[in-house]
Amino acid sequence: MPSRDYAASKLLKCFLEEQNLTSAEAKEVIGQEHELSRVLDIIRNKWFIPVECSRTGNCAIYYMSHEAREMFHEDRGTLKKEKRSQVYRDRYLALRSRMFKEMVKPGGVERMKTLFHQALERAEAANDPESKKDSD
Repeated sequence: MPSRDYAASKLLKCFLEEQNLTSAEAKEVIGQEHELSRVLDIIRNKWFIPVECSRTGNCAIYYMSHEAREMFHEDRGTLKKEKRSQVYRDRYLALRSRMFKEMVKPGGVERMKTLFHQALERAEAANDPESKKDSD
């Protein structure tokens, strides 16, 4: 079975050739063994390439904007940096939203305090040079 990265590269090639693909066409390009959402996730969140989607009724059309294609060919570093910051911002906002939802539940504030302390302890342990010496 071809890898998901290979399927993503095939799909990216279509976008770079200025093709607008419906969901069915995109699935045809990547093959039946891969889920379209996972392949798009690789392109967007692993390779940091902005693929857009416009929906009309039940039909979704995936494409790269003209500006994104130009930047991909001319200034890939800037494009990657902009998309990476967008991805990290979106992840942060999603995490913040989940935290607030947990905090309004009964016992949520105490649960969040416990999780913060555990995360802090893990981060300190990971950055402590003495603990790294002991584990070697």
